[in-house]
Amino acid sequence: MFKVIETEEKAHFPTGAKRSSDEGKPKLASLPWDLFPRLSAHYEKGAAIYNDGNWRRGMKSTRIINSLTRHLQQYIVGEKEEDHLSAIIFNAFCLMLNEEKFADNEDVHDLDRWRKDMNL
Repeated sequence: MFKVIETEEKAHFPTGAKRSSDEGKPKLASLPWDLFPRLSAHYEKGAAIYNDGNWRRGMKSTRIINSLTRHLQQYIVGEKEEDHLSAIIFNAFCLMLNEEKFADNEDVHDLDRWRKDMNL
């Protein structure tokens, strides 16, 4: 179940209402909501091919980095066949998922092994 995060400092409103401070909490209202449909289209295309949420199962981080850097290179040289920026964000989110959910699974989050093999 969700827990209520209470802060010692309180916000007071002219109406007399009070609530805990939002200090140190994510400011999700600051996200670029107008750009989400473009990113969502990338997820929808993937779901049509691989099923919804397939990316959450975990993929090798090195494979994700290959895709991310390939899309970055294609964007830099002006290739416009795909939405490369959405693909870059998607791949970055996959890496974030791997850090959060698969940090101890070297078959998925395989960057330490890759760095060692590359003498990095």
